[in-house]
Amino acid sequence: DLVKQLNSDIADNKKSVAEAKALREKEHDDYQKLKYDTEQALQALGRATRVLAGAGMGKKTSNLLTVAADLKSVMGVTARATLTSAERRLMDNFLAHPMQFAQESATFVEDYAPQSTGIQGILKDMYDNSAVNLETAGQAEADSQRAHESYLAEKAAELAQYEENLESAETSLAHSEKVLNDSKLESKKTKEQLKLDEVFLAETTKQSKARAEEWAERTRLRTEELNGIAEAIKILKSGGKTFGFDEPTSFLQTGHSSVFQVLSKAAKHTHSLRLAQLAAEAKVLRSGHFDVILRKIDQLIQALRDEEAGDIKDKDEIGRASCRERV
Repeated sequence: DLVKQLNSDIADNKKSVAEAKALREKEHDDYQKLKYDTEQALQALGRATRVLAGAGMGKKTSNLLTVAADLKSVMGVTARATLTSAERRLMDNFLAHPMQFAQESATFVEDYAPQSTGIQGILKDMYDNSAVNLETAGQAEADSQRAHESYLAEKAAELAQYEENLESAETSLAHSEKVLNDSKLESKKTKEQLKLDEVFLAETTKQSKARAEEWAERTRLRTEELNGIAEAIKILKSGGKTFGFDEPTSFLQTGHSSVFQVLSKAAKHTHSLRLAQLAAEAKVLRSGHFDVILRKIDQLIQALRDEEAGDIKDKDEIGRASCRERV
């Protein structure tokens, strides 16, 4: 992913910088060694050239031994490769047998042999070449240092960009992980809530079914009570015609018994204490006082209607409460 790639890029950047610094340090150390050796060689070559410059002027020939010793220590770092074959043979001969380049004059004065001037010319060329090589190496060292500093600046800018991108990517990743975790948590909560809702729905369904059965039974019993009451009212208001009585007197004699039977039957079927009580009152009531029974019947009908209205109201309220609980 992006964060992994940026971390890899940062590691590569730091590795490249470390390698570049190590290489530059080695190059600089090599230059410092070359500079030191070349400067030592230039000093030796300068001394040798100055000594040999006195040829024909009566110089101590023992100085040739010193010159040869100085030159032996620096020949490995000088521009020996630029010498011709003849020059190299002459130099090698001088270094091996420096006293061969000495002579004694007619006046017995020590001096350098004429061929020492050839050595002097070779040494001068070597000095000039070594000086040029040192200057060239110095310029190359400066160029390398500038290039190295430019490279480090470029890598530093690159590293800063990588780190900025990494911070942004990590922030984005952290946000994405938070969103994912929040989503998982929300999903977990949703599943838990779904289980609770399923349990609630099952329980509510069970309760609703029980209530529905209870209401249905209450409605059935109430309806049967009303049917029994209606039949009793019909008997009381018909004056006996419903039962085939031609004379009111005959109905008055038997009417109480008929109302009692109707109400008793309805009370027994519906298990209604109210109808049983009304039936008992109808049985003991004096003949002709049907208006008392009718008033009590009206009161009972009103009570039944009130119960029905109360049941409907309770049912509606329970339905609304169930909806609120689901929300």
